[in-house]
This record gives sequence, C-alpha cells and structure tokens, in this order.
Amino acid sequence: MTADQVAKLKPGDKVFWHDPDEELCSRVLTIKHITIDGEDSALISDVDGSDLGVLFDEINYYMEIPYPAPLGRDGKPLGGSRK
Repeated sequence: MTADQVAKLKPGDKVFWHDPDEELCSRVLTIKHITIDGEDSALISDVDGSDLGVLFDEINYYMEIPYPAPLGRDGKPLGGSRK
C-alpha cells in the first residue's frame, strides 16, 4: 500500500498482512487502531487484541468475496429460499 492509502485506513477496515518470513503468519487484520510509525511503517492494533508492526508494502486491502449458494438440479439455491 502507499503511504496515502495507509493514512486513510480507519477502525473496522480489513487488510491482509503478508508475513515477510515465508508467509508463515500471514493473515487478515481488522483494524481497531492504527498509528503511522515512520515513512513506511505502521502499528496496527487488531480487534483480536494483538498489535502488529507492519511495513506499508506488506499490507493490502482485503475484501471478502461471498461464494455463490450451491444450486440444486432445479437451478435454485439449496437450503431454502434466499431473500
């Protein structure tokens, strides 16, 4: 992310953090609080209570993409009607 993009992040926004150590701990963070911590880094407090220091180029916007409902043979969603 760019510095301008990071500066616009607010509580409730979700970002994906790419762990630079072989991606072992990469995960989605839901921002509780964010502090710009230098020209290219920030401290993110996640809603789960953890704090994580990140470089701007280690995070991306995160968007949940819902999977479509599985369809039955009749072409209608399984598991009842969806309104």
